[in-house]
Amino acid sequence: MKVLCRHVLIAVVSLGLQARAADTDMALLRREEIGIVTQFLRPRPRVSALELVAEPLLAAGTGWDEAIEQAKQMLHDFGLKEDLWNAYPTTFSGGEQQKVNLARALIRPFRLLLLDEPTASLDSSARASLVQWIGQLKQRGTALIGIFHHPEDVQQLIDGEVHLNAPNGLALPNDIDLDDIEESYVAQ
Repeated sequence: MKVLCRHVLIAVVSLGLQARAADTDMALLRREEIGIVTQFLRPRPRVSALELVAEPLLAAGTGWDEAIEQAKQMLHDFGLKEDLWNAYPTTFSGGEQQKVNLARALIRPFRLLLLDEPTASLDSSARASLVQWIGQLKQRGTALIGIFHHPEDVQQLIDGEVHLNAPNGLALPNDIDLDDIEESYVAQ
């Protein structure tokens, strides 16, 4: 996430504004206020789908039983078969991993949610469930920034679009990997 924040800071500075915060404040802001969904899940080995989804609630102080119940509901909502809940996501298909990824990212409310092609590996019913969740988050006041593989699915939820182009004479790097950014973000 450090790379992403540097790019944001560069963009803000180029507008003549400047934002400053201590590293600990930035880490707290990322952990408490900003959620991120990428198109790939990188699960830890030997951690079940249910435990993986419950982790954000546990880290926020929710009790074990309540966190597990909410995790079960999220996995159900995204259509992951119940017989996979106690299995390891490292063995899942791309679509099954994405359902776990979404359930984990959306189980805890954030003020800002970044979505990197969250619908890319999903079947139509899971995409419909995601669109419903995004609509609910939007109604609750969550700010959402996303790139969508199936933009027609979320067209009715879009308030505005931003098209980014590099300024004249500036080449943007092609090797930025959002999954590496997410790993840095999660580590903090």
